[in-house]
Order: sequence, then structure tokens, then C-alpha cells
Amino acid sequence: MHGSTSLKRLVATWFITLRSKSSKNTSEEENKVTNGIKETPFAFTWLKDSYGYDWKVYSFAPAKRSLGRKLLSDFITFLLFHHFYWSLFAILGFVWFGLYQRNRAVLTIIALYLLTWIGRIEYGDGMPSSTFCRSRWWKLVFEYFPVLVYQQVDHQAPSSDTIIVSCHPHGVMAASRMLLYGGLWENLFPRHTKRRALAARPLFYLPVCREFTLWSGGIDARKETALQSLRSGKSIFVFPGGSEEIFLTKRDEICLLLEKRKGFIRLALETGSDIIPVLAVGEEELFRVFRLVPERLQEGLLRNLRLPVGVALGACSTCMPQRSPLQIVVGRAISVQAIVNPTKEDVDSLHHLYKERLMELYSQFKTLNTCKNKPLLVVLFCVVDLLVGVGVIYYVPFTEIDFQTYLQQVYQVFFEGKRDYNQIRGNSGPLVYPGGFLLVYLPFYLLSKGGMVLFPVQLCFAFVHTLTLFIVCAICIYCELDTKEFLFCCVPLLFSRRVMSIHVLRLFNDAIVTFFSYLSVFLFLTRKYFIACIVYSFAVSVKMSALLYAPAVLIVLLETTCWKRTLFYIALCGAVQILVGFPFLWHYPVSYISKAFEFHRVFLYQWTVNWKFLPEYLFVNPLWSFVLLLGHIVGLIIWYQFIVRRIFDSLRISYQQEANKKRTGVLLDRVIVTTLFQCQFIGVVFARSIHYQFYAWYFHSLPWILYSLGINLPQSCLLLLAIEIVYNSYPPSWYMSMILQCCHLYIISQMLSFDSHRRITFFLSKSIKESSNSTEKNR
Repeated sequence: MHGSTSLKRLVATWFITLRSKSSKNTSEEENKVTNGIKETPFAFTWLKDSYGYDWKVYSFAPAKRSLGRKLLSDFITFLLFHHFYWSLFAILGFVWFGLYQRNRAVLTIIALYLLTWIGRIEYGDGMPSSTFCRSRWWKLVFEYFPVLVYQQVDHQAPSSDTIIVSCHPHGVMAASRMLLYGGLWENLFPRHTKRRALAARPLFYLPVCREFTLWSGGIDARKETALQSLRSGKSIFVFPGGSEEIFLTKRDEICLLLEKRKGFIRLALETGSDIIPVLAVGEEELFRVFRLVPERLQEGLLRNLRLPVGVALGACSTCMPQRSPLQIVVGRAISVQAIVNPTKEDVDSLHHLYKERLMELYSQFKTLNTCKNKPLLVVLFCVVDLLVGVGVIYYVPFTEIDFQTYLQQVYQVFFEGKRDYNQIRGNSGPLVYPGGFLLVYLPFYLLSKGGMVLFPVQLCFAFVHTLTLFIVCAICIYCELDTKEFLFCCVPLLFSRRVMSIHVLRLFNDAIVTFFSYLSVFLFLTRKYFIACIVYSFAVSVKMSALLYAPAVLIVLLETTCWKRTLFYIALCGAVQILVGFPFLWHYPVSYISKAFEFHRVFLYQWTVNWKFLPEYLFVNPLWSFVLLLGHIVGLIIWYQFIVRRIFDSLRISYQQEANKKRTGVLLDRVIVTTLFQCQFIGVVFARSIHYQFYAWYFHSLPWILYSLGINLPQSCLLLLAIEIVYNSYPPSWYMSMILQCCHLYIISQMLSFDSHRRITFFLSKSIKESSNSTEKNR
């Protein structure tokens, strides 16, 4: 008995001595760093975003690496970032050699190792190792991805003695923890070098994982432990989303658990610690995560044991992460005033501010990664498009459908003096377009010598095709799309056989109305409303299909100007229509209005692409036209009431804050374009009939619509390909019509969902959204 008591005292004395030495060494190391005894600061470059903020960029991407250094980087990354596997190996070794084979040496090692768990140092000050955290080997890990750190320069440094660095998302690797290693923390936060990292409790029950976490400055993620660290002058490093965010990892999307996560907010308020938001952009690309247990069971394990159970596959389906650039974005500090007993309103107010700043941080960071050579890409796209158009003209014969009819109608108006629309006809039918159509095709009549020489006119239409592409590219650049968004919205526009045919092999007026419509969108985007209204109204005078934009034009004018100016612009549009149609309105106003704006026209069933699966008697039935009109009106009301109005309201509130004005302006640009494009698309879906040439109406806006809705890249490409195939199939068939309408209805369903509202508002390349899964609700 006496021997047992002596052994306990000996062990206790040894452990207390070890802890005191460790704490003493840690304090000395931290004091040295604080006093300026540290490594040479990392080199960085300066950047400025579109919002006027300065950034420091720390890049660990070497220009050239030898094979040996690359292999060494792979090995060190595997060694340091897969300590969980080493934990499994250690546990299996202990079980096999210790418990199964009862090896005394192994049992002794296990006993001595478990003695180090006495006292639960993770509940106190931890056991950080400056040697481990600042080792030069970490730079090899940084080179593996490579790591790029973007720090937004705060000219007003954090005023508090401690800071809370809040990182998102957690992900499989919790990549933001890179900031703890290699001296990065000391370079980013030189005034707050003493820090601790809050870690999940299961990490402290696994051998090797426990030591790795403790040496990294890890302490248990309890409120008491965090408060103790902050009140002792140590900053903390935290993942508010916790392990639950691991299973929210998706490609091209940053999913955050934030709605109920307010513990770190309360900590900041109680201690007066400033909060610094951090985003790891690229974390979601490193691994694909698969569940091993049912979702409900996984939620219970996460909620009660903080234990994620799943499989993460990286490069080549191995445990190594993908070699994808890992961009860690460090924002400006959010100043927090200390409140001894913060109320729920205090917590909610700071929480809302934090979410806003997190969204702003990503929006500002995005502008740093915009392609610097976009103008060169636009020139390249336009040259390629024009060359392809000329090649098609040379090698593919022209197909006469309506062009000669257009010229015959122009001849009757300008050379025979006819003004009665009931008397103006061509080979394929009467004149059914407003006066602007005649003004556009008069130069083509003269250029083609009455239709005898088509080549100059085809070149003009090839140039119109290229100009339309140029305008769409200009819209993307003006809205500050990043490289990925820009390429997705513009590259598909080069690969439509049908749209090129509509322009250079058919010479349809749909090509002209499309050009003027997109030109008016760009002018609305740049707030040149006077010219925009003139151009838009002229587009309507070429073909009234441009009226599909009219509801969105009205919304944009009302939301961005006052009602008096809106009435003026509406009157201006009407004046353009009167001016263009004046020769016909003066002599035969009834025939002009009834023919040029013939809303009751019955389309030919044989050419319908969208309703071919319906029987002909139903297609030509006036009741069906009324049903489609009613559906169009109801769809627009729902779309405006639940989507568009909320977006403009949120932007209006955001604009009231001085700091948000630049960000809100950029978002408003994107919302204006998205509103115009989506409104027209809704009109196309409910159109009484779509012919092949009508594809030009909305082809150029489809990539923008798909990307703004957050539809992932494979699905977007599949939808674009399916729609293109439908319009290239001839003659129209019922099954192709079904495919087209399924694609349209899927896009509409995504458009009217709540997530789409959030995506339209922020329109990020990797959208940031809050998750609302059951795990979050139960917390």
C-alpha cells in the first residue's frame, strides 16, 4: 500500500515538473516572438481590388521545382497532414502487440504514455511547440497545393489585445489552419503572436493526433477554455461551423453553418476581442466526401460525439489532397466593444454584421482574381467568330426562306410608295413587322442590288453575329465577372451551329433584334437610360419579340429611378415607335397597328419547336393561347414578388451603409442583367410557338442564366447541349419538343427557388451560402 502511494506521488511529481517546464519554455518562446526575435518576414506583393482596398499577397508557388523537391513536398504533406492515419496505426499496434501478444515493453510504453493524459492539459493552456509550428518543413507543404494567402490591409489595426480568427469552411483538411504553421501567423498578426486553436474533443483521445493538436497550440473547444485563453491575453483560432461542415463540402460551392453558430460572437463581446474573418477558397476542391453511415446516424454522432464518419478521396482517389491552389483570404478586423453580459440583441446584431462582412470579403477577394487579359480574350473570340462566319459563308450554300420576302416588302414600301400594311406582301406572306424592320433592311436591299448579290449582306450578318458576341462579353466585363464566370458565359457562344446559320445562311431579322436587344441591356447596365430606351424601343420596332424584356425594363427603371423619370422613359419609348411608324400611322393607322403588333396571330403547327408534342387542334385553339398568356402573367408576378423585389430591397438596405456602396453597385449591375435575361426567358417558356430562328432570342443569355442560378458546370453543359441539339434537329418532332420543355421547366424551377434568390444576389464564382440541414437546426 505504501509502495503504491509512493508511486502515485512520484508520477504526480514527474508530471507537474514536466508541465511546469513545458509552460515555462512555451512562455519564453512566446515572449521572444513578442519581443521581435523571430524569422525574417515573408515576402509579399501588393494588390488593389475594385473596391479600393489594398491586399498583401503571400505566394508559396515557386516558379520552378526540381523533381526531388516535388517528391519531398509530397512526402512531408502526407506525413504532416495525415496524422489521423498514424493514430490508427498506433492504436492497431497497441492492440496487437500490447493486448493480443501482451508484449511487456509495449504495455509499459502504453502505460507511460497514458500518464501524460493526467491533468487534461487541453482544458488549460495546452502544450504549444514553437519549434513544431515554425518548422521550415511547412514551406514544403505550402508548395504542394500551392498556398496563397491574401490579407486585406487594415489601416486601423485591431484595437483589442486579443483577436478571434474565425475560419470558414471546416472541410476535410480544415485548410485555414495553415495560418498556424511556418511562421505565417507571426507575419499576419505580429501584435497577437500568443494564440491558441480551439479543437474538437475527439482529437485529444487519439494518440499522435493528440500530440499534433497540442503542439499546434490546440485546446479543447469549450467556452470556459476559450474564455480562459482570451482573458490571459492569448488570441484564439476557431472554426465556427465545426465538424458538421465537412459533409457540406461541394465542388464550386462554399457551404457554411452560421445561422445558429453564435458562440464565438458571444466570446468576442464578453472579452472585447476583435473578430477577423478568414475564408479558405479551394478547400472544397481538395477532397470528395462520402458518408459511411445514414444521414440521421451521422447527425447524431456529430451532435453528441463530434465524430465525423466518412471517406475522403483526393487525388486519383487516394488520401492525398488534389493539387488545387489553396487561397486563404484574411479579412479586416471587425471591431468589438466589450459587454460584460451581452443580450440576445447584442449577439444577433454582431452576428448579422459578421455575416455581411464575410460576404463582402469574398466579393472583394473575387475582384483580385479577375482575368487581366479579358480584352485580349474578347478580341480573340471576336476574330475567331468572324473567321468562322466567313468560312461558313464560303463553304455552306445559302438557304432562302424569308430574305427575298423581306426585300420585296422593302421595295413595295420605299419604291412603290405603299403605306397600307394590308397591301404589302411577299412570297412567303404579308408584312407583320413594325416600321423599324423596313429601315434596317433598306440598306440590305441596296447592298444586295434587290437580292441579286447576297455575299455582302451575309458578311454584314456575320459582323452582326460578332458584334452581338462582343456586347455580351462587354456585359460580363462590366459586371466584373472573374475568369471562370467570364469563360463560362462567353465561350459557349462560339459553338452554336444553329445561331450561326440564322445569321449568315438565313438572314433572319431575329439576328437584328437580338443585336439591338443586347445593346439596350448593356446601356441599361451602364445607367444610360435615355439612349437605352431609344435602342430598346427600336429593337421592338424591328420585331416585337423584344417586348419580352418589357416587364424587366419597367422593373429596372422603377427600382433605380423615380416614378416620374420612369414615366418619361416610357413616353420616350412610345415616341420612338410613333416616329418609326409615322408614315404608316399617318395614312393607315389601323392596318399598321393590327399587322405590325398582331398579338392574335396563329402560328403554323408544322414549324413549332416547343409545342410539337401537343395535338394540332389544341395548338391552334384560342383557349390554349389564353392559358399560355395567363401562365406568363402569373409566372412574372411570382418571379417579381418572391425573387426580384426581395433582391432589390436587400440591395437598397445595403446601399444605405456607406461601406457597402461600392459592393452594392457591383451587385446591382449583375442583378439588372439577370433580371432582364430571366424576364425574357420566362416569356420564351410561355411563348405560343418557337420556331428555329427564335433560338437567337435567348441563346446568348442562357449561360449567364444557368451560372447565376448556381447550376453546376456538368448540368449547365448538359442543358446547353440538349437545347442546342433540339434546335439542330429537323424537322420538329414531339420527343425533341419534350426535351426542350423539360430543360426550360428545370431552369424555371431553379429560378423560382429560394437558393436562386441568394445566388442571384451575390452571383459568386463559388457561391457562399448558409446551410439549413437538420444538424444545424438541432443545435
